[in-house]
Amino acid sequence: MAEWEYQMLRGLFLDDGRTSYIERERYRALKAETFAWLRKIVDERLANPGLYDDNFAATLKARAAHEGGSADRDRLVNDLYLILLAGTDNTSSLINSALILVAAYPEWLGALREELDLWDGRDIRALAQMPRLKASILETQRIRPGIFALGKNAGEDFEFEGYRGTSRNGCVACQYSWPFLGRGVRRALSI
Repeated sequence: MAEWEYQMLRGLFLDDGRTSYIERERYRALKAETFAWLRKIVDERLANPGLYDDNFAATLKARAAHEGGSADRDRLVNDLYLILLAGTDNTSSLINSALILVAAYPEWLGALREELDLWDGRDIRALAQMPRLKASILETQRIRPGIFALGKNAGEDFEFEGYRGTSRNGCVACQYSWPFLGRGVRRALSI
């Protein structure tokens, strides 16, 4: 998976050369191998629903509840891929970018450290009471997003700037714009 992810990310921004890049035999073989592995995991999880207690188990339960009992297998494969991808590269990139950005502003860094020094690390909900940390994370995501665009399915029908979106249709959401969208759109997209 790591090799295909590297190849996929490398070809993502090739513009005119992207089509020939992703049509290479090596790329297609890596992608097929990766997604066969992911499908095998999804099938095993669907066959043994109570066996695991992790993020993907929670995703399976949420998808089943939202989609009326049985979730779409292809969506679950995509969900698993995103969980694995977001759990490694995006998280490390976000942390690295945040450290670089806050280090460039010593006064902000000092105030952020004061805010974090008050937290004992036990209650994750305490993060909601840390406005500087929240602002630092949102600003880092805006300036250096881990994923520029992400396929989403709306949780309910919505209207945005005169366009109607439905819960049945997929859409592409630009990651860095989510914090700036109105509450109704964020709720409809389940963000």
